Amino acid sequence: MSDTFNFQRFGRYFRFDLARMWRNNTKTAVLLGCGTVLTVLLVGLAGLLLDFHWHTANDPFRFIGFVIALCVLELLMAKTYGFITDRKNGSDFLMIPASTLEKWVSMMLVCLVVIPVLFFATYMLVDGFVCTVLPAAGRPLFSWFGDAIQASSDGFKELNASLAGQQIPLQYSLSSIIVPSIISFWGYSLYFLLCGLLFKRHKILNAILVMMGLSLVFSLVLPHLLPNIAEHLEGMNEKEAMLYADGFLNVTILIGGLIAALLAVVCYVRLRKIAH
Repeated sequence: MSDTFNFQRFGRYFRFDLARMWRNNTKTAVLLGCGTVLTVLLVGLAGLLLDFHWHTANDPFRFIGFVIALCVLELLMAKTYGFITDRKNGSDFLMIPASTLEKWVSMMLVCLVVIPVLFFATYMLVDGFVCTVLPAAGRPLFSWFGDAIQASSDGFKELNASLAGQQIPLQYSLSSIIVPSIISFWGYSLYFLLCGLLFKRHKILNAILVMMGLSLVFSLVLPHLLPNIAEHLEGMNEKEAMLYADGFLNVTILIGGLIAALLAVVCYVRLRKIAH
């Protein structure tokens, strides 16, 4: 049996990890998935306080509630495996008969796949149920997202037809939106997960403070490192400008992917180095 990675041993550990995470952050993800109910209650109570009438949360309010719940989910990644830094629970974690690689793979699957899927599925189901019970709430968010995806797909088809007519060798599809969004979501999730593994106390607060500090540094440094796009676009024809903008966008996505991968690697290194 391999000491690094064994599928049978990993399967047993992954099932154990899922059960443990249900008692930790996975249950919280499902509760956040019921955020539409909270949004409806808050909007209704605000209406009663302001004009003594109950107002049902419509599409914009429920979408804002969804975004807030998603942000909270990202923040809570700092506490998903945060127990590892605790002396007692962390020691128990280290004693589990599984390799560091197996624990890391399970951690990545739970944080980047299981928890987000449970959150999105629960949110869409609960929101659809609320809209069925309260027709005044408007269309379910999954219907709204479906229309947005269809509109984006039609827009990309028109854009690709226009690019082909101008002999510009570029093609865009839904992946042009979905891939950067997933990379961004994973990047933030891994950042907060890493902060949870590094800090012993006030994990979320420390993660936010570090992010604010990094944002300040980047805002001061990046303008001197990044090219001036406006200057580069001057004098270019439409084809050259489109190719330049597409290349810049691809480089940005690549850098985001590399940062996410680096954060994942640092999480693995932290698991290997952690000791109590």
